[in-house]
Amino acid sequence: SVIEQGAQRLVFVLARDITERRRTEASLRRAEERYRDLFEEAPAMYVITENRHGLPHIVDCNQLFLRTLGYSREEVLGQPLAKFYTPTSQLRLRDGLYPAAPEGRLDPEERRLRAKDGRVVQTLLRTSPEIDLSGAVIGTRAMFRDITENRRVESELRVSTQLNDLTRLAASALDYQSTLQLLADQLRDLGEADACYITLWDEARRTATPAAAAGPLR
Repeated sequence: SVIEQGAQRLVFVLARDITERRRTEASLRRAEERYRDLFEEAPAMYVITENRHGLPHIVDCNQLFLRTLGYSREEVLGQPLAKFYTPTSQLRLRDGLYPAAPEGRLDPEERRLRAKDGRVVQTLLRTSPEIDLSGAVIGTRAMFRDITENRRVESELRVSTQLNDLTRLAASALDYQSTLQLLADQLRDLGEADACYITLWDEARRTATPAAAAGPLR
């Protein structure tokens, strides 16, 4: 600033050393860049949400989440997390993600995500809350691990076991009708169905005759 002393015009200069501040800022930028690299290249799907009216809305996510579900970042940011859940998982989300979060990390739970092309991705969800100074939950950090392949293998093993049980039970049945009933019961379980029935074809009459049933049809 200009200072006038009599006939003299002087310039007053104040210089403040900001070297340390710039060094700190540079360190913070490097730390943020390292965090971003780890976040983006993580082997799990990461999503950061904020609490809007009690439900999580996505404010950030990593590349694996986008690649797995087939969306662009613009299609995801700002959207409710429930939009990317199957209907069953949406109901579980509405049961209260946020009220339980202040106690710490939520127990791992399975969630089914819906990809843009309609695929269902089975995941194991782990979350931790973001809490402000007043103790209110303002968001969550969520990690989704794709367990689709694990569940497929487990399902194949389960079906194989049930088929073996089905064969064993059928072979051990005392009579023909008991065998049919065992088949109906086991087929119902195998197909995870509400009911199952078996009919026999009568070639002479050319009609189907009820033989055995499981569930309400029994």
